[in-house]
Amino acid sequence: MAIKATHKGEEGFRVSIFGELVGEAQLIDTEGSYAGLRGVSVSLRNRTGLVPGPHRILVQAKGPWTINVGQVFPADGNVGTAPSLTLFQRSGDDMERWIRLPRGEYLIRSSHLGNRAFSVVLINADGGDEVLAVDNTGVFEGQRLLRVGPESSPTSSEIDLRAGIYALVVRADGDWEIEIQK
Repeated sequence: MAIKATHKGEEGFRVSIFGELVGEAQLIDTEGSYAGLRGVSVSLRNRTGLVPGPHRILVQAKGPWTINVGQVFPADGNVGTAPSLTLFQRSGDDMERWIRLPRGEYLIRSSHLGNRAFSVVLINADGGDEVLAVDNTGVFEGQRLLRVGPESSPTSSEIDLRAGIYALVVRADGDWEIEIQK
């Protein structure tokens, strides 16, 4: 599910979603103006993200705001960009759809020039848990190995994924860049 939000104000902007079967999920919690796109996994198998069913959105804001909620699914298994993928000169929260990851090993390099949290999450189009590929605070530059295929024993610098089509969700308060190479 994709949530596009804007806020024009100088005070706090908070967006939460409540599901019938799960508690609250905090989507946005920031001060001042905001414009961004957040992605959240929705699947019956989720331990993270949301499960299907009715949901309510709670918005707390002083100033004008907009929220647009939508879902976009890949039409077939051939959709999506296969790495090499490079996203340069981006800023703030964003979501890149769709990235096709066939079996193999990929290096994800990322950098962030913000002051707060920076995360990169992969969400498989067939549902399931969100996979946290990058999780840092402040200025950051680093890389991590993504192994796509049969399960193995990844180290702390590696991530195991099933082959498939993924949405790439970035949460950032500053400028960022991401590169994924085979």
